[in-house]
Amino acid sequence: MRGRALLLLGIATAPLGGCAEQGEPGKGYTLRGRLLDTETGRPVSRRTVYIHAFNDEVPHQVTLDPADTPEFSLTMPRPAIRLRVYDREHIYALYEATLVATAEVTRNEVRLRPTGWVRLHGKVLWRDGKRWRPPSEGGGEVRKVFLAFRTEAGPLRPASVYPAHDGSYSLRAPRERLRVSVVNTSLDLEAQVIDLRGVAGDEVERDIRLVER
Repeated sequence: MRGRALLLLGIATAPLGGCAEQGEPGKGYTLRGRLLDTETGRPVSRRTVYIHAFNDEVPHQVTLDPADTPEFSLTMPRPAIRLRVYDREHIYALYEATLVATAEVTRNEVRLRPTGWVRLHGKVLWRDGKRWRPPSEGGGEVRKVFLAFRTEAGPLRPASVYPAHDGSYSLRAPRERLRVSVVNTSLDLEAQVIDLRGVAGDEVERDIRLVER
């Protein structure tokens, strides 16, 4: 889900808990800040988070890769900054806002909303006679198998989930009915739907079993 906002940032005001500072003249517009959890108010590490900033009228883009800190800093050539904060593990929802900076250095807090998604994990196994084995112990069409998950709204990201050597897999998913499909194999799924509706905890374990059609 996305949240959009238009924010005016200036020297005299401090929106979203921020404040403006004097910067070096002619060096553009620097945005400094940190990520916070909307529910707890605690800092959120950027360990799984990408921060993208855009000046659409130039155009110009700056991307900050994940880092083990809640703090961030970026400099743009124009004051209208479109900010996009994406958590690749979907612990937090996508954040989008357009900031109009009126100072050369502005501090700002970005408040991220938890998605409430559950961590789905387990093992991918294929039936070899009476035994269940991980794909790594199979032939070519079994060894290279990978999974795709989708909800009624569309596919989840990442689009492809590859099992580890022992067959284990893990991803975050919404508490909905998930449809699973397998790629690179003639085997079929023992069950094509994983129902996460009503799951109370933060994680759930489900093995995915492959059988002959």
